[in-house]
Order: sequence, then C-alpha cells, then structure tokens
Amino acid sequence: MLKDDDYGFLEGRHEPTDDPFWQESWYFNFADSETDTYGLTRIAYCPYKGKADGLLLASINGRPAILYPAVGKSLQSREVFINPPECLKTRGLEFACRSPMGRWDLRLKTRNVEMNLAFKAITPMHMFPEVITTDGKSAAARHYEQGGAVTGVIRRKGKKSEINGMGQRDHSWGPRHWSGVGSWTWISAQFSSGWAFNYWNLGEGSPAKTCGFLGDAKGSVDLIQGEAEWKKKDGSGLNLTITPEGQSVREIAFQGRTRWSLFKDGAIINENFGVFSCNGEQGVGVVERLYKPRFGLASYLPEVPKMVALGLQSL
Repeated sequence: MLKDDDYGFLEGRHEPTDDPFWQESWYFNFADSETDTYGLTRIAYCPYKGKADGLLLASINGRPAILYPAVGKSLQSREVFINPPECLKTRGLEFACRSPMGRWDLRLKTRNVEMNLAFKAITPMHMFPEVITTDGKSAAARHYEQGGAVTGVIRRKGKKSEINGMGQRDHSWGPRHWSGVGSWTWISAQFSSGWAFNYWNLGEGSPAKTCGFLGDAKGSVDLIQGEAEWKKKDGSGLNLTITPEGQSVREIAFQGRTRWSLFKDGAIINENFGVFSCNGEQGVGVVERLYKPRFGLASYLPEVPKMVALGLQSL
C-alpha cells in the first residue's frame, strides 16, 4: 500500500541516467463531446541535452484552434522551471500538482489564449511494466497513468469555451526512442459511470507487445489481452476487444477523425479524438498512432507550413 510520501516521490522529478534518449514527461489529454472540444498538453525535459519541451494542442467546436509549441527551450532559461510536483513551466504553459495522484492544474497564458483546467483523478494510478522492443529499444522505462475528470475554461480571442469532460494523464521517465520502437497504438478512454481503460500495443506482427489497464474508483487491473480491428487506415474508426485480468471481455467501438499529426525525431504521431461506446454506454478519449514513415518525412512536409501558420494565428 503506497503512502502519501510515496505518491509525492512518484509525482516528482527522477534521477536521470547519461542515456541521450533519457527524458521525463508529464502528459494530460481532455475531451468534452458535448462541445466537441478535445486536446492534449505535455511538458518534458531532457537533462542530457539540457532542453525542455512544452506543447498544447486543442480543437474547439470540431475545428483545430490552438497549437502552442515551446520546444527545445534551455533548462537554464528563466522561462523554464522543472520542479515537480509543485510546478512545471515552459514559457506560458504551466502545470501544478495540488494533490499527489489527485489533482493537477493546467494553465496557459499568451496574448490571445488563456487556459485554466483542473484534472481530478477518478481512478488510482496504474504502474506499467517497462516495454522494450525485440531489438532492445525502450518506449519508457517507468510509467504510470490515471483516468480523470477535466473541468475549466479556455478563452481564445475573446471567446470562452467551458470544459466539462474527461481525460487521461501519463507520467513517464527513462529512455524513450520515438522512432526506434517502430510503431505503437495507444488508446485511452473514460466513461461517465466512472471507469476508464488504456490499451497500448507496441510493435508489429508476432513480436508486438500489448499492455494496459482497466480501472475505477475501487482500483485497477492489468489487461491480459487486447486486439484492435481498424475500420479505416487513418485510425478514425475501430473495434477494440480487451480482456481485463479477472474480468469478462469488453468490446469497445470508437468513432473519430485525425485531428492532428505531430512530427517527433523522425516519427509521425497521429492523434484521433472522438467518442467510444461499450455496452450501450458512451465515453470519450483518444487513439494515438505512432509510426516511422517507410519513405521518410518528405511526403508530409506540405502539412508543416499549415501547422506552423495555425500556431502563429492562434497565439
């Protein structure tokens, strides 16, 4: 049984190694299907490189609205502060833990955008095993997740959007080989009755590794099996079958669309937000697919100016 001090330690910053791929990351996503508002935000630091990254992207009323990249900022900069759980900051983006494993406040303030969100856990944290591919590449040595409720306000260019939805958080540390792991599918969703799940498949074919959890206020259990059947190649529709340890099989359907494509260290990450359904109950969440393009990134370069322009217009 973990104590409060243990939770505080887990939420805090961990001792890095000299591996150039070592990093520590705090990630949150949020989804409100009533207002068709979805987003994710992340702060990470790479001590080997002396850099920190911050990111917020959000769609409001079904349209891309905010792209805030604060990437590659020096750890010596006054705009960067990595002192979790009390505070994480990269330029205008800031996370603060109000209660370890209980509540985090997520804030952004720029010339045109102001965000104030609260993430309140609805499941206990679930610790994952280290996932390593067959060639020895690690996706994250240590990592845990939680489902939660997300509430608050986003103001953009004078327009106010109320958020009353759900979300998932992830805290990981260790070597992270974005392009070296080949591919992954990461799915998280939260349901109105108070349960949440995560499915993570790493790699392709028979060497693929699958893990995840299903949790509610009483606790969480590992997934012992999971299989995704894609309706569309872009990940905007799928049928997912998961088997939680000690529980019956659950069949879950997802409908959404690709809202964003991100580029990271030679890999592409597609983020699909939308609605999940299971046994007549609806939930919200995200389907994330990472892969390394077979023919390189050149064919995707036309999308980059569009994303950069969006960022400049939004902020």
